[in-house]
Amino acid sequence: MAPPREPDDHEHSWAADFQQVETLWLAEVVITILQARQSAPHASAAAVSREVVRDEGFLVRVRLLESVPRSLAGDPVKTGGAVNSGDAGKVIAVFAARRLGHDLADAFGDRDTVILK
Repeated sequence: MAPPREPDDHEHSWAADFQQVETLWLAEVVITILQARQSAPHASAAAVSREVVRDEGFLVRVRLLESVPRSLAGDPVKTGGAVNSGDAGKVIAVFAARRLGHDLADAFGDRDTVILK
């Protein structure tokens, strides 16, 4: 997992764009994906990425993907780096969470990005 970083002033100025939750559970992420897929029927996968923000918790971004990036195609749950911008898809939600539920933390393991098909 990437090392924690300090939040900057810019993040605090647009924090209202986040869905703020105390604990983010895998079920909330899955429901968000399913709801968004109603308006994006061509999406075949979702990328869920987390970023640790020191003393603040986590930023979790959920993106719909029309295809799995080539760099991740062989492994449905792989990272190695962020999904690159050409493959990033449409951001459907950004969660600011104080902590991750055990199920979501287990899904990430030591990775920062997971692909859900």
